[in-house]
Amino acid sequence: MKYFSIVAAFTSMVAISSAAAVEKRADVSVYLCNDRNFTGYCKVIKSPSSVCVPLASDFDNLVSSVGPDPGVLCYFFVNANCNSNGGAFHYGNPGVADLSRTPVNGPAGSTRNYEDQISSYQCFTS
Repeated sequence: MKYFSIVAAFTSMVAISSAAAVEKRADVSVYLCNDRNFTGYCKVIKSPSSVCVPLASDFDNLVSSVGPDPGVLCYFFVNANCNSNGGAFHYGNPGVADLSRTPVNGPAGSTRNYEDQISSYQCFTS
């Protein structure tokens, strides 16, 4: 009987840790639009957390607004395959309504034009 109790306790601990591992890989969503201020052709793209997402032809180099879900941080890349050599920025919710004036690190008010330049992204739960 004692052996059975130990096995049952161990099995429940494994199930709990497995559930936590599955939860960490939950899907994340980002809202993309091809016009500023979240207008024009828009789409919610869902992907597993931490996976690089290359943009399909309907958004590749055509994005003007990005909006990750609450609790999600996304890195957006100019190059495909989440390669930061061409430029990249990160943003959480509510996102950036006008990528032509994307806030970047630097002096207060610094921006960079990323409009119609995004080719891939990678999001993480925060």
